[in-house]
Amino acid sequence: MKKHYFVGIISIVFLTLIVFPNPVSAHLEPKTSKLEGILETQPTKDASVKSFYPIANENYGKSDYLGCSYCTYLFRIDGQRVYVSGSLETYMFFSLLNKPTNYDKVELYLDVCEAENTINVTICEVAGSWGEMSITWNNKPAHGGIITTFIVSGEKWHTIDFTDYIKGDELSICLYGTNSSQKGRIGIHSKDYQWNYEQPHLLWSVESADNDDSAGNDDDENSESDEIDPLKLLPGYPIGVLLGIICGLAVAITKKVKRSKSLK
Repeated sequence: MKKHYFVGIISIVFLTLIVFPNPVSAHLEPKTSKLEGILETQPTKDASVKSFYPIANENYGKSDYLGCSYCTYLFRIDGQRVYVSGSLETYMFFSLLNKPTNYDKVELYLDVCEAENTINVTICEVAGSWGEMSITWNNKPAHGGIITTFIVSGEKWHTIDFTDYIKGDELSICLYGTNSSQKGRIGIHSKDYQWNYEQPHLLWSVESADNDDSAGNDDDENSESDEIDPLKLLPGYPIGVLLGIICGLAVAITKKVKRSKSLK
């Protein structure tokens, strides 16, 4: 009789294995995303300078807004309303001492909050030193080599790829209108703007450390993929065994109860 119970349990186990599919795949899990995290670096200092005659010697280091275009401003000079054309430039300085070493891509994010026209903007290097609370149009450092040019085309986030321009432990740049024939105000939220998520920043896309190891050990990955747990090849292995044992015990107990009743 015990032999029959054993055969019954085994039969139910295998029947359940066939009925219930295995939720665990026999293949390895997909690789994790190459970009594991994202880090931000905000400018240490930023300020705009303005060439307009009445304010060329004024500092705007604590302004909420930055400008980088040719435009016309209305001033009151000697009691008269006067329209003066000129240029706005923005200086930004980033300390890169804590930059990640395993970054994959770096982008400069600028939140343009005012754009009167579609305007080309040039970004160049700045070699000379400058102070956020002292820089003016009259004492600004000279422009260095051009990094890139981008188009401001509306009030939205603009991103500029800086991956190839990160050198050393600091980045000092200037943004200015490319063509004097393109006129119109451009406003960009500065680092002093009240909402920090709208402030300018460098965005670092950081590679996964695990992914670096796997990238250099393709052979190891392939060998690991060949080592498959045999139990995972069986459909419904965990569920099947559990339900099979439960059903088998239920059958055995039922037969035992019937046998004890027949003996009475």
